[in-house]
Amino acid sequence: MANEFKHITKGTSLTQAEFEHIDLHACNSQATGDLIYASSSSQLSRLAIGTTNKLLTVIGGVPTWQSTLAGLTLTSPTINGTIATTGLTLPAVTLGGAINANSQEINLLNAITGRTNNALLIYGKRTDNDVAIDIYTPGVTPGFADTERVWITGRTALGAICSWRNGTVQENLKLGGNMTGTGYSITGLVNITGGTGYHEFTEMAAPGAGAANTARIYAVVGGDTLTDVAAVFQDGTVDIFAQETTPLDSPIFTQPSGTTIVRKMVKPHPGIIQFVETFPDGKTFVTKELQYHDAEKIAANKGCTSSKLPEGWEVTTAEERLAKAEVEKLEVEASE
Repeated sequence: MANEFKHITKGTSLTQAEFEHIDLHACNSQATGDLIYASSSSQLSRLAIGTTNKLLTVIGGVPTWQSTLAGLTLTSPTINGTIATTGLTLPAVTLGGAINANSQEINLLNAITGRTNNALLIYGKRTDNDVAIDIYTPGVTPGFADTERVWITGRTALGAICSWRNGTVQENLKLGGNMTGTGYSITGLVNITGGTGYHEFTEMAAPGAGAANTARIYAVVGGDTLTDVAAVFQDGTVDIFAQETTPLDSPIFTQPSGTTIVRKMVKPHPGIIQFVETFPDGKTFVTKELQYHDAEKIAANKGCTSSKLPEGWEVTTAEERLAKAEVEKLEVEASE
């Protein structure tokens, strides 16, 4: 039988030395590196040595040399060097340390999820002061040109879902198109600088006073269907500094050049001071309007046509505004 383990013929009788000699038994075709294994319950056989880098494994209940590993579980292995492969498929993997991509790409990721109660940090660094992190999506399929290609989202009521920062220095954010923040605020801006474009405001209800040392500019519906531009200051004072003057029957249209007008200060109630120009035909045009919501300023406004404020006119003190600003600050911090 090929590769069988057998006795070596020594003659009809053996001396003690022959009986104990190492060449009394041998495998058929035995060579250096061969292994002896039980090929059956009653037979020992030879397994020839494998070629370089072959692995000894088991197939069909007997040992065999193979070039690959299949169906094995590696517990706490240490792998060094380079794994040369045309394709490596891994199941779920738990890392005990960082992955170093060595300037290579990781393709076809579906999601990168941060650890519970910890932020996911994506850090890019370049020494040439060029782009550090480039989020790129290739051309979309025809017919989907308007598809949103990158989403940055956060949970409901999150204080801030995305921040651009570099320590205490705010870096530039360059847009290649419109940025829409429907129903949300962009806070913490130092400057808004216009190029050859414009700032557009949609009409809204008066926003009320902001925090200390702030002013809020907004578009508000005037006393008619026209739009005014106003600023509300930290004490609630509203300065309507720009007015739409398009009605065709406005006296500034209907009266000729050189018309003599009378400018008066009008105080309908303690919350408003208007500067009004009266034309010869009795028509008026308001050139400026100030609205007050601070209790001390309202009390100081004397000589008004009516001493009563309109129903619903907001009146606050400095202490009330300070307390409100502190509550709003705490609400924002709690939501982050």
